[in-house]
Amino acid sequence: MPILLTKKQNVSYGLGSFGTDIFWHSITLFLLIYYTDTLGISPVAAGLIFTIALIWDAITDLAIGYCFTRFSGPYSEYRKWILIGIFPIGLSFIAIFSQSLLGLSGAGIIYFALITHLIFRTAYTLVCIPYGAMTSLSEDSHTRTQLSNWRIIFGVIAAIIVALTFLPLSNFLGEGSHGVGFFKLSLIYTTFGSVALYFCHRGTKGMKQVRSQSRDTLKQLANFMVKNRPFHVIIITSTIISFTAAVNSKTLVYYFKYNLGSETLAGLAFAIIAAVILILTPVWARIGHKTSKRNASLMGFGITIIGNVLFFSYSGNDPKIVLILIAFIACGTAALPIAFWSMLPDTIEIGEFLTGIRAESLVYGAGILSFKLGAALAAITIGFTMENIGYQPNVVQSEQTLRGFHMIITLIPLLGSICGLLVMKFYIIDAALHKRLVSVLTRKRLRV
Repeated sequence: MPILLTKKQNVSYGLGSFGTDIFWHSITLFLLIYYTDTLGISPVAAGLIFTIALIWDAITDLAIGYCFTRFSGPYSEYRKWILIGIFPIGLSFIAIFSQSLLGLSGAGIIYFALITHLIFRTAYTLVCIPYGAMTSLSEDSHTRTQLSNWRIIFGVIAAIIVALTFLPLSNFLGEGSHGVGFFKLSLIYTTFGSVALYFCHRGTKGMKQVRSQSRDTLKQLANFMVKNRPFHVIIITSTIISFTAAVNSKTLVYYFKYNLGSETLAGLAFAIIAAVILILTPVWARIGHKTSKRNASLMGFGITIIGNVLFFSYSGNDPKIVLILIAFIACGTAALPIAFWSMLPDTIEIGEFLTGIRAESLVYGAGILSFKLGAALAAITIGFTMENIGYQPNVVQSEQTLRGFHMIITLIPLLGSICGLLVMKFYIIDAALHKRLVSVLTRKRLRV
């Protein structure tokens, strides 16, 4: 039976996405250029930092997801971890942008960047896995889509704020010092993010979770993941989505700074992307409800493919045309987050039907890992590619380097979108099938 949520609960849940995403978008959009252009870390070394972080994520995301699956009891325990995680995620975020004030040099800069990066990712996981698992409070596919809709709307609002304010505010606050500006801005963002997470915790009180009370072994949980083919499709697709989005977002700052000669326009580009996603998220949610989440995803991939082909074919440097192309690509991109966050919990029932095991936290741990995996692979790819195309920070770039940036920002997302479309074709769950599964599982639980 669908669980009806109040407007307050929906909005409060969305605030959690604002709280986590104001941190995450800052890291995703600006950390790489902070490493290379402010701290002077080489692109290869910066890529290695993300590589180590990826290995760390592979361990912590699944381990934390397993712990929540095995040991978390009432639903309120998920909420409790959102409250507990406020201080670790905020302090580690501030620490990342503090090292330019510490006077470190040489290898010390790299080690400090690595350590603070790992601590932040761990804190982020501690908050995001229980936060994501909260959508398992209902087995109704439409209710999950509604929660995902609120999550994306507030996440996009955070993205718009970061995109429009990060570079201008850091320049203003730094008074000529990017390092000082980044640090002061991290204090402001931490305040907003922490307040949002607190009200998420407070406003979602009363939500109850559909959850198996058995304590499953590692072997049983592994069986859940191995047999669950729709889960494989979603994880692979989300990794591709994250990879292509991260390649685009991480390269966009460099592209506008060096190819178009206007670093500040990068913020406008990010804001346009976020605004298009914000406007079209309800539209794509409606399309997914009327047709299927799979069809909405396929249409979204199709639009991004067309947009990236057009962008790849454009060899000029008119910012207006580039912004129009970016907005067109974002029209397709908007379909993908709403589809992913509403399809991922549906794989929980598939796994329970096939194995008798319900593993919400493990599913969300793997889902978050897939997103971080894609982002980390993007940073690694960009780091080594920038080294090969001859990138040097804060100088006029060669024609080879400028062509390289254009290839990175267009060709890689194009290939990724094609791969994502092909993988998503194997997803078999629609609303009717999921409803039948829930009905069967409900009868089985009543017999126990």
